[in-house]
Amino acid sequence: MKDKKIDIFGQQMFFRQLKPAAASAVTLAIGEVIDSIVVGSKLGMVGLAAMSIIMPIFMIFNVIMVGLGLGASISFSKLMASGETDKARSSYKGTVIFTLLAGVFIAAIFNIFAPQFLYVLGVKNNMSGLYFVSIGAYRMLTAGAPIIMLSFVVNYFMRNDDMEVFAGIGFSIGNISDFALSLLFVLVLDMGALGAELATVLGQFIALSIYGFFILTKSENLKLKGIKPIYSGIISDLKVGFSSSVQYILSFVFILIANNVLMNSQGIDGVGIFTIIQNISYVFDTWYDAIVQSSQPVITTFTGECNYKSREEVLSTEQFTGVISGGFIALIICIFASTVCKIFGMTNADTINLAKPAIYIYCISSLLSGYNQIIAGYEMCFREKISYISSLLRKGIILVPSLLLFSIFAGKFIWLFYLFTEILSLIIIDKFRKKIPDPSITVPEDRIFRRLIRGKDDMPGCLEGIENFCEMFGVSMKQQYFASMAVEELCSAIIDKNFSGGRGIIQLTVIADNSGDFTMYIRDNAVEKNLMSVRYTLKDAKEDEETDFNALGLNVIKQKAKDYSYRRYQGFNTTMIKI
Repeated sequence: MKDKKIDIFGQQMFFRQLKPAAASAVTLAIGEVIDSIVVGSKLGMVGLAAMSIIMPIFMIFNVIMVGLGLGASISFSKLMASGETDKARSSYKGTVIFTLLAGVFIAAIFNIFAPQFLYVLGVKNNMSGLYFVSIGAYRMLTAGAPIIMLSFVVNYFMRNDDMEVFAGIGFSIGNISDFALSLLFVLVLDMGALGAELATVLGQFIALSIYGFFILTKSENLKLKGIKPIYSGIISDLKVGFSSSVQYILSFVFILIANNVLMNSQGIDGVGIFTIIQNISYVFDTWYDAIVQSSQPVITTFTGECNYKSREEVLSTEQFTGVISGGFIALIICIFASTVCKIFGMTNADTINLAKPAIYIYCISSLLSGYNQIIAGYEMCFREKISYISSLLRKGIILVPSLLLFSIFAGKFIWLFYLFTEILSLIIIDKFRKKIPDPSITVPEDRIFRRLIRGKDDMPGCLEGIENFCEMFGVSMKQQYFASMAVEELCSAIIDKNFSGGRGIIQLTVIADNSGDFTMYIRDNAVEKNLMSVRYTLKDAKEDEETDFNALGLNVIKQKAKDYSYRRYQGFNTTMIKI
């Protein structure tokens, strides 16, 4: 049964997630860029070199906290959508403890062998000035590993537990604090690169404290007390998230090669232009990552409900949003390209004229980059191999050879390697998407019934459709009657008791399992109320149980159903019933 507006819930859920994620993306982009500007303005090239030297340390953090945060939160969302709340909470606690232990281990090892690691990162024995500036920042950043990693991981879980607004508040305040403290420590207190990294650690500590406050006061699923941790899924979660986090390892390799290639081909000006391009890339990457993070909880929820059409609609929505918004950001940067160069300290007119074409080319390629990033984020929810391949192609296998090739033949238009990389990656990934089967599609379309109900006038047609759907699989009259009864009683109760003036929308999805069971997902946009709770049916009904037929019918459904659950998620009520 096809309804043209069957996916209206997916769009609303996506944009509800995107609002706080957008605010977080703005503050994160500022945080990514401001340290380079502040430290560079205070210490010059030595300060910028120190910031570049310790950048790989943060990439190591990202491999773990992004990989584990994404993978574990996706598993959490799927378990919650399937009604396995206890298992989801136990998995969350196990992830939190593992993250803390991993952070402590990294902090200890990297501080014990600090001189050796700095040597590997590029600070040689004859670079006493750079070593002096780098060592303090290095120790501060590595010592803060447990705080930084846990802050990011908890943020991912909050976004997958209908707490995206609170996650956005904590994240934004943390980054604003990082920005303000960086100005204080570096420009006022003259603490150099160490001050910038201290500001980063304290900013994440502030964010984590805010997360903890909201979890204690607003959440039941993310409280750690009273549940036993489960660690069995951590490896598989890391594998899922690794398809996204591997990009940080590849980015480190790319930056090292690019610096050397550009220094040899274009000198200091080429490296300076590359630094500006990298900072611009942070702006686009954080924005597209916000779009991906906003869609993943919705996509995994629909996957758990076997609502494949709705998740495809969410993908189309985020692709359109990414292209339009990304295009707007690219246009603004291109218009003010000269100003952007001056902000980063580039004052020579000839150098600015050399940098502007590079900015134009990168901004054009950023649109394809965003499209590829959105596809990779979507596929990571169920075909992580495709997401992994996308990261390998765009961050290494195609990117590095393209850089070397265009450095030889393209001259000052070497920056076309960005555009070439994204185009070729898009073509290859499209072929993989068509070739690799989707393991998440466990139920064929002919075993799924969908209907949108706007009021009681739609109920007769819906019930007739349910009966015909049941007859297709030869179920007994008893089970067919109970399926129709469950839909009629619950939907009627939603319309009568929850909708304001009887107006609202109900999304019904019924799945005929191979085992012979029927699983129903009923989502509505009414006020928050769990109609399957005993408290409602026995206490809040307008009449007593003997005469309130809605309450009587709902209690019968509870007694006869194999399983049922209720969840208020993304502003909507979602009830699952298995019969």
